[in-house]
Amino acid sequence: KELISLERKITDLGLNGKIIRLGMLSSLENTVEDELKKRPKTIVVVGGDALVNQVAGLMSGCETPLAIVPMGEKNQIAAGLGISLKEACAVLLSRRILNFDLGMVDDQPFVKNVVAVGKKISLLIDDKLVVNLENPQLAEIINFSQPSSDELLEGLLLNPADGLFGLLIVKKIKHWFKSELSRSFFACKNIKIQAADGVIVDGFKTMTKAKEIHLLKNRLNIIVGKNRNF
Repeated sequence: KELISLERKITDLGLNGKIIRLGMLSSLENTVEDELKKRPKTIVVVGGDALVNQVAGLMSGCETPLAIVPMGEKNQIAAGLGISLKEACAVLLSRRILNFDLGMVDDQPFVKNVVAVGKKISLLIDDKLVVNLENPQLAEIINFSQPSSDELLEGLLLNPADGLFGLLIVKKIKHWFKSELSRSFFACKNIKIQAADGVIVDGFKTMTKAKEIHLLKNRLNIIVGKNRNF
């Protein structure tokens, strides 16, 4: 029902174009590559974070902008870009295009963030600073600001086009009668993972042998909403 309603609304707004439905036998890589050869005005992804992540990686370095219509589960990328299902068509029509940095974990792209997991985490930041963590509450590499109700994330306004990402570390500090959370934040270009059980990429993909996180500057054009967090 949501797809039918969306297609009607897009047609009414004069935004209709070729529609491709992915199935069991469809190759996402071949589909995107074939469409990019035709120099489309826009490629619109209808789906969640996993699909957006994959298409963004395939579109790295091309001029065609990527647009997102969030649907299904896990739509944090779209939320951070100021896009909801209700407003997606209006965002498409407004056509605010920003040039984004694309993150990489080894050869796996990420748009939004990477979370390192494990009881012991060791990170080398920009080949200068080693951070050793035991039982951290959070160790997150962030490309752009996300909507959050967590007080520890308030005030972190990250620009996804400045060639830097943010490393947010949250630790629990124990006192005599109570414990509290402390926050550390670093702006950096490169992180080497010296120890960790693994990383979670864009909230959906787990990598157990990740070695390095870096940015590809200005590699992706994305259509964003006016209510984005950056």
